[in-house]
Amino acid sequence: MRGRMYGIVAIVLALLVVAMACGGATPTPAPAAPAPTAAPAPQKITLKAAHWLALSHSFHLTVVQFADAVSERTNGRVEIEIFPTGTLLKGREILEGIRKEIVDMAPVASFYDPGDFPFAGDAGMLPFGWDWDAATEIMEANKPIYASELAIHKARILFYTPINTD
Repeated sequence: MRGRMYGIVAIVLALLVVAMACGGATPTPAPAAPAPTAAPAPQKITLKAAHWLALSHSFHLTVVQFADAVSERTNGRVEIEIFPTGTLLKGREILEGIRKEIVDMAPVASFYDPGDFPFAGDAGMLPFGWDWDAATEIMEANKPIYASELAIHKARILFYTPINTD
């Protein structure tokens, strides 16, 4: 009986081998995992900053420091190109330049466009009889109002700074 059992097992195995060899596609090995590819290099972003003030003005110097800090913190991936002294937009053209997306960053001075900023235009023209810290506190307290006036022009507040024409 034992011999007969071995014979049946041998016949079944032989049939399986024949069926695999003749009866269809050759089994293919599992596909190899794709070779790892390097992640695409992040795209460099260049933003435009414009203002009408002199190169020696504190605002320009602040923008230069800001641009340097952004470049450093993004490992050069984000660059801010600065157009000072009205080379891209004059003072009265800044707001329109923001609206038309000619520039990404610029100082908005309510004295150039008082009708576009009813609250900031009036409050911004008041003679400030306090120090810069107090003025900043007042600006922060009214930030929602300023922000809503700027949003109409597709703009938002990055920071406050005094802008005089000296």
